[in-house]
Amino acid sequence: MKKIYTISALIILTALLAGCAPNNRAGASTPTVVAVAETISTPTRTPLPPTVTAIPAAAATATTTPLPPLPTRPTIVLPTPEPAGAPPVSVEALHGATLPNPVAKILAYELNVRTGPGPVYPAIDALKQDEIVEITGINYTGEWYRVARDGQVMGWISAAGKYVVTVPPQVDVPPVAAPPVPAGGGTLIIQPETGGDFYRLNADGSGLQRLSAGVDPALSPDGAKIAFTRYGPGEVGAVWIYDLSTGAEYPLIGEMFEPKSPAWSPDGRSLVISFQRGGRREIESRCYKMRADGTFRKPPPGAYDFKFVNGKLCFKLPPDTHWQLRRVDVAGGAFEDLASETYSYAPTWDPANPWRVIFAGSIGLQQLDLNRNEYFPFTADRFDRAPVMSPAGNAVAVSYRQDTHWEVYTINTAAGRRRRLTPSQPLLGKPFNSAAPAWSPNGKQIAFVTDRRGPWEFWVMNADGADPHPLLPADVAAQLNVQYHGVDERLISWGK
Repeated sequence: MKKIYTISALIILTALLAGCAPNNRAGASTPTVVAVAETISTPTRTPLPPTVTAIPAAAATATTTPLPPLPTRPTIVLPTPEPAGAPPVSVEALHGATLPNPVAKILAYELNVRTGPGPVYPAIDALKQDEIVEITGINYTGEWYRVARDGQVMGWISAAGKYVVTVPPQVDVPPVAAPPVPAGGGTLIIQPETGGDFYRLNADGSGLQRLSAGVDPALSPDGAKIAFTRYGPGEVGAVWIYDLSTGAEYPLIGEMFEPKSPAWSPDGRSLVISFQRGGRREIESRCYKMRADGTFRKPPPGAYDFKFVNGKLCFKLPPDTHWQLRRVDVAGGAFEDLASETYSYAPTWDPANPWRVIFAGSIGLQQLDLNRNEYFPFTADRFDRAPVMSPAGNAVAVSYRQDTHWEVYTINTAAGRRRRLTPSQPLLGKPFNSAAPAWSPNGKQIAFVTDRRGPWEFWVMNADGADPHPLLPADVAAQLNVQYHGVDERLISWGK
């Protein structure tokens, strides 16, 4: 039995050795032996031999399959270039040349030519980059050139340095008055001084006509009537209506102290006015007794002329009238007193929100909600005076006390952003004034009064402050003695 086991073991060992012997047949591959790390205790399986793809010999020639022909493409024909014209004239080439007029070369890609000096005038042509035109005039502020080509006036272009360059650099041409402004349109009511005569005229400055006299004339939304006020003896006054179609005038409501600043509702059915009620109308004298501790009560603000009389502290107080708002029905004169600050001046009705009236208070502009009869702040700057709403209700123009002089600002009603329209330039060391703004019916222009040339005058500018210029012809302006006293007076009303 032991011999049988030995013979069986030899047979198995011989078979195993035969399996491990190298195979030298053609095309056979030798399996790869992979070393196994000693730390791996799991049995290792011998990988199958990879399939080998035979690589053809270098001498073998591959069969070539012909490619399909490329598609036929249409022939591209380039346009024949036109003969080049004369190169643009350079500004440098013009220096030293004898020119009948100064010239402007256009720097912008395209620059509008307008019928007048300002964006409010319509564009009638356009100049391309590098075009050169003659400069035949300049507007009063030096911001617009009147230009011509071949001796024929074309219109007006901006004089801003980012749009044009001129030869010579300093342009010496006569100032030219702006043509009538078509954009503003409508009718103006002007009053050279509060309490005096007021006049009607066209938007182009023509047709000046005296109408009547009073305080703060305001044109109705339909352009048919004027509301104004008058004072009688003792400053007791009334609200009056002037009919432009007939020239007749009549009192609407009276028995008020110093009524002023009538403002029309958007529908023309009501007025809001400011009038004096309460406070001190005259100078008042007071005396305080000495207290037991040897001191005196603090006098009210504004007290002056202090004296000791028989052991008392005596002084005077100036007049200090209080002002209230009142709503008046135009048809019959019925009225309603409105919620008011101690000092409520110069109301203006919001055409976009008829429930709102904005007025000047003691600490800035206030806005009155007519539905709730409550007011709340609109601005917090006490130097905002005489507000005037724009026709669209998106902005308020104000007379602003800028240090020692007046300027015109606009305030956006949605965001409260301010824009300074009349930055003052020194005039003999003293800044000039601009005040009493009034919007054109389409909101594109603002009329105002200014003393920038010495005497007060009526001027007009674009709603962004551009192109300020006199409103009236020189011969007409010379007939009016314009004065502004800074008491929230309305000197201009502009409507249909």
